[in-house]
Amino acid sequence: MQGMNPDEITDIETLKRWLNGRLRFQAQVIATRAVLRAFPLWSRLVNAPKYPGVHLTDLPVIHHLILSGVAAVFPEPEVWRAASEATTHHFARHAVESARTVAFAANSLVDFAAAARSKDDLFDANDKFSTESFSAVSGAIAAADKFASGGPDIWEQIRDDARAIARGDNPFGLPLWSIPQPDWFRQADAEGTAIGVRNASGFLSRWWDGILSGEQLSWDLQREVALIPNPDSGLDLAHIAAVIAKSEMRAALSASANAEKVEINTNSGLLRLVPDSDIPDDIALYARRKMAKARALFPERVALAQHYTAIQPDLDLLENTLRDASNLPMELFDACASVSRRVVHRANSGECPGPDQDPIIADFLHRIREAGADILAADPKTQQAIANRNAILGNNALIDQRVALVVAARDIALASEGPLALLPTVADLATNPNADAEDRKIASFKLAGRLIRVHTLVKVSAATLGLGGGYLTIEGLANSPWLNGAFKAAMKFIGFG
Repeated sequence: MQGMNPDEITDIETLKRWLNGRLRFQAQVIATRAVLRAFPLWSRLVNAPKYPGVHLTDLPVIHHLILSGVAAVFPEPEVWRAASEATTHHFARHAVESARTVAFAANSLVDFAAAARSKDDLFDANDKFSTESFSAVSGAIAAADKFASGGPDIWEQIRDDARAIARGDNPFGLPLWSIPQPDWFRQADAEGTAIGVRNASGFLSRWWDGILSGEQLSWDLQREVALIPNPDSGLDLAHIAAVIAKSEMRAALSASANAEKVEINTNSGLLRLVPDSDIPDDIALYARRKMAKARALFPERVALAQHYTAIQPDLDLLENTLRDASNLPMELFDACASVSRRVVHRANSGECPGPDQDPIIADFLHRIREAGADILAADPKTQQAIANRNAILGNNALIDQRVALVVAARDIALASEGPLALLPTVADLATNPNADAEDRKIASFKLAGRLIRVHTLVKVSAATLGLGGGYLTIEGLANSPWLNGAFKAAMKFIGFG
């Protein structure tokens, strides 16, 4: 009932009336979050010492909860099929009766998700909630409510989720509790999930932290985990952890994609960066020519006019990029953006003439900006790289691990050529808390992506390839504790640590 106020929701029947006519995924979100609030109570029960050997929190119920959340975010045939294939697990037989209620709630959630399948697997984004399918939602919420002993907290939070939906927000992006966590929840979380979730794997711990805070793990990663064949209680936890790790690595590589990849130059045996881009060679060449002509507007350093001396570092950056970046599109684009931003800043602070005062500065900025725009317009992977970079929430993961990152970057540089050999400079900037915020943001993304790719490559290649001369061997890099520590910091920086 669209005109009904969320404050009027007090029980299953009023919730049903409020949901009637709304979008189906909104019911899925409300029900999933209700069960998540009861989850620590279940986790505490099944991890209790009196039920030895019953490790249930890591697999079946969490898988159902993730699958239910994913079904709300990705209402698509592949997810519906996964929900349809999800079956009641042996865990319900082994758990005590009260724990079985949450197992039932989790099953109800995937039943509701599976019911979204139509005969031809088509999905309408405006698919409405139907009261005919409400039994699964009501069963899930009733189980959560019963498990939380009928306390008012669950229903207050359901109303709050409904308020968020009414104002156009997605409750999954909000903390699980809008009020201070109730004592029963906080205690169960400390005694249950601390055993079954936080000690199980990095993914599960981060998933639960994201649920609590509203800063969700990558939904693409959660989708991959949801589509893992339904875990059975007899399946090896290590196997599931390995599957999740592979999914996580794929998601991390995607999230840190910078239109480049790391490979071994078979001629030199050194690591190097090569474009992973769709930009046509002629566009890249044309952009480089524009950058070179912009640089040529100014005389050599020794003859640089006095009122232009302030931009010498920016001209050096441009020159170095043209010499070292080859056709790496993001290196070229970032140089254009950085030089433009810095020259404008210098003009505003009076260090050099502004474009409205000096036609050479105006022409310089015009050429630089055109070159950057050409690259951006011609390469979807550059567009995606910028989106990836902007999607990362600010954090101090790299700054906190400065020593490991600087040492690892130095070791990588000794085994590299081209721009990758300059990684120590990137690491210094990325880990400097006093650096310009925009420059540090760009350097941090580059550093994280390159570390992840170097780490992945050397782990695969260490057994078969090595480097000669005075350079570090790939095997040496693969076994470096500094690289391993830097890799973990890079993963944490992009949201996977």
